[in-house]
Amino acid sequence: MTLRETKIFKQIDKVLTYGIIAYLLLIGVMLLVDTFDFFKRPEDYIRIHDLDPTKTFWQLQYLKMTGLFFFGSVSALTIIFYSLRRQSNNKLLVVRQIIVFSLTVILFYGFFQWYLTGFDH
Repeated sequence: MTLRETKIFKQIDKVLTYGIIAYLLLIGVMLLVDTFDFFKRPEDYIRIHDLDPTKTFWQLQYLKMTGLFFFGSVSALTIIFYSLRRQSNNKLLVVRQIIVFSLTVILFYGFFQWYLTGFDH
């Protein structure tokens, strides 16, 4: 019996997978809302993100990173959903578990950094 075949591993994998799916959906919605807000009130984003409005196409400074995060979350969601549909494919299972584990570590690291700042921002 391998580690992936144990009941506890399957339960942890299921909880982490669905938790990351919810997190990625939340991030995607928040990024879309934030992008629309950027177009309404760009002066707030100039100050917060240290954007240089004297440059040509200065809006791209903000939109480039937002787009990368959005398409990264959509890509991760696509891979996760596809691997859930094709559970017999072991390669997709491993890729999904790597993505879920990596995003879980990033999420906990970000939360820890937020905790260190006293939950500021």
